[in-house]
Amino acid sequence: MKTKTYILLFFILFSGVAFGQDAGFKTSTISHNFSAMQVEAYQESANKKIEDFYSYLNLLTDKNISQAVKNEIKESIYLLFVDRDVAIQGIVSKDNEKITLSAFLNSLEENSGMKYKIYKIENTAGNIYENYWLSVVSIEHNNIDIRHKVYFSPQQKQFGGTSKTVWEIKLGEIEIFE
Repeated sequence: MKTKTYILLFFILFSGVAFGQDAGFKTSTISHNFSAMQVEAYQESANKKIEDFYSYLNLLTDKNISQAVKNEIKESIYLLFVDRDVAIQGIVSKDNEKITLSAFLNSLEENSGMKYKIYKIENTAGNIYENYWLSVVSIEHNNIDIRHKVYFSPQQKQFGGTSKTVWEIKLGEIEIFE
């Protein structure tokens, strides 16, 4: 009788440990939610956002565009990023100083005539982190490679009366890649 009680007690305690391992936590990492093929498709979408970013930069430096349109372009750029204060390094100045996205766009407006042309975008396939990956962009301006951090995270969206989790791609920090 004691043996059965001990065995029953053991299974009750063991099941509590086994169910306690989950504890209701859901993983929201890229690799836990998507296959390699799906991640590749999202990376392609992120590459389009990077291309849009550089197209917007070229429009922002165009002397023939009015200030009102330039303000709209800035707002469109801000929508591509996780934050207006994200760090940008080395694209405008040669001293590799980090500045905010807002300061970068303001300094870019002052240097009208600058043009950015992408000739290659590479995603670091082996370096997918918990909620971001790195994309290396080669641009002709100063012949530099720039590393973009691309964030990929779930967001709760309301569609009428229903709520759904959608995954959102946003650009993040930018720095010279050496």
